[in-house]
Amino acid sequence: MPRRKEPEEFIPKFEEEPENLEAIVDEVINNNTSALLEIQGGLRSSLTKLISEVMRKSGGKADPHKIRRLILDKISPPE
Repeated sequence: MPRRKEPEEFIPKFEEEPENLEAIVDEVINNNTSALLEIQGGLRSSLTKLISEVMRKSGGKADPHKIRRLILDKISPPE
């Protein structure tokens, strides 16, 4: 009888180092100024584009929710 897999085996593990992830996010933001302006103007599809680019550059290892937070933190004006 085949072994039953645990749910954790199906959930992707995101193991990207935070320092490396921040560098990738910075690179993607710096290379996509038009998308940055669109996001600041309210166009959320451009945010998805940037998240996808970071995921691609990280080899799919980074957590997309963390990427989203990093991007928004970096492009939001300081309070």
